[in-house]
Amino acid sequence: MDYPIPATPAQFELTIKKSRFVAIAGYASTQDQMHDFINSAASDYPDAGHICHACIIGPPQRSAFYCNDDGEPSGTAGRPILNVLQHSGIGDIVTVVVRYFGGVKLGAGGLVRAYSSAAAGAVAELDTQKFVATVELVVHAGYAMENTIRHQLSQLKIDDLQVNYADDMSLSCTVRADEVEALTETLENVTRGAIKTSYTPL
Repeated sequence: MDYPIPATPAQFELTIKKSRFVAIAGYASTQDQMHDFINSAASDYPDAGHICHACIIGPPQRSAFYCNDDGEPSGTAGRPILNVLQHSGIGDIVTVVVRYFGGVKLGAGGLVRAYSSAAAGAVAELDTQKFVATVELVVHAGYAMENTIRHQLSQLKIDDLQVNYADDMSLSCTVRADEVEALTETLENVTRGAIKTSYTPL
C-alpha cells in the first residue's frame, strides 16, 4: 500500500481570545517516535499550560491511533486533533498542539474549534512524500532451481538478491507488499511447487 507521510515537520500558530496555540506536525511510525516527538515539543515549550497530541501510526485508513487531552476537558483537544489527522489522508503522522492560556475561557466548543484549527493549519503546511510498503521475501529451494528463480526475478526487475547456501539454497529480496502474493504464486508455478516461501514486513 502506498500513502503519503510527512517529509519534514511543520508548524502553525494562532491566537484566540488571548490563548496562544502552537501546532507542530511531523513523522512518527512507532510509539517510540511518537513519544520522542511529544517530548521534544514539551522541551521546546516548557511553560505551556497544555501539550495535547494525536497520532496515526500506519496507513491513514488502517492504523493504530492515539490522542491525549493533557488536562483539557475530555474530548476537546486530543480527539479534535485526531479527527483532523484522520481526514488528512496522511499516514505515520503525529501532531502536538501546545496551549498558553490567555485568561479567557473558551468553553468546550471553543476549545474543539481552536485545537482543530491549529492542527489543520500545521497539517496544511506539511510537505509529504510517498511511502511504499515493502516486505522481505525469502525463497527456499534446491540448488537446481536457482537459475530458474533468478531468471524469473530478473524479468520482474528485482535485482537486490541475497543468497545463502547451506543444505539447500535460500534467496531473499525486497518486494512491494501489494505484489508479494502474486510473485510467490508465479515462482511456485515456474518451479512446479519445488520451493517454500515466507515474507516479513519491513
